[in-house]
Amino acid sequence: MNKILPVFSKIRVHPLTWAVMALGAMTAQFAELLMLFSIVLIHELGHAVAAQTCGWRIKAVTLLPFGGELETEEHGNRPWREEMAVLFAGPLQHLWLYAFAFLIHVNGGMGTHLYQEFLLYNTVILAVNLLPIWPLDGGKILFVLLSLRYPFVQAHRLIIQYSIGSLAVFLVCLLLLNPLNFNWWVIGGFLGYSLWKEWKHRQFVFMRFLLERHYGHQHDIRAISKLEAERETPIFEILEHFRRDNKHIIIIKNEIEEIGKLDESEVLHACFTSKLAYRPIGELLYPY
Repeated sequence: MNKILPVFSKIRVHPLTWAVMALGAMTAQFAELLMLFSIVLIHELGHAVAAQTCGWRIKAVTLLPFGGELETEEHGNRPWREEMAVLFAGPLQHLWLYAFAFLIHVNGGMGTHLYQEFLLYNTVILAVNLLPIWPLDGGKILFVLLSLRYPFVQAHRLIIQYSIGSLAVFLVCLLLLNPLNFNWWVIGGFLGYSLWKEWKHRQFVFMRFLLERHYGHQHDIRAISKLEAERETPIFEILEHFRRDNKHIIIIKNEIEEIGKLDESEVLHACFTSKLAYRPIGELLYPY
């Protein structure tokens, strides 16, 4: 319980959520809004409590009208199974919410109309959050899977590209099926803005991933990965091949043979402490 209580102090309500709630209050839909807000809150608490239990450093839990965002200080260096558990902890809350609402309904605590509204909201929020679009849960789950196959920087670039494609399909379907639904256009606009911001900050995201490793915050090693490089290859170019959950050994070669090996910690130290990011990797075989 002591680990769970601090989560509540991290909760923030996005201005867009306040705007939607104000609109609902003006249109006498307070009960429906309260249900919607409660579902979103429980969904995000599922993520946050799971993260807190795993010892993650939580910065904020931001509530949106259709979901939320858990902001942490982990930056892709937690074990992938642990990250998957935190990601699925949100959608799993919707399952017991179905059962809980049914029990209240059959015992007379919730009218048929309100019960149907609850089922609709619960299903829509669950379905939207599982879409393969960053920063929704579905997009983040896909990113973890991609990062198991590709280097971190490539996986991050791919999830943004896949998300843009998925969002385009979503918007085309919205245009064809329900073009006058303002709420869905707001969601589409927010997702588009989030993707633009993620693409704009992609280099910063990669740097945080590397810095976490540099300061020893990698929590699991799934495999040893050997990277080969010519002695003139820039150090930062080597770092772009780093993978999550992997320990890297860099093998430096000339045209005909291996001339030395470096541990990833030496390369990270050269990049961030010695400021040699764009110097040839071969220089690290000698004192500098």
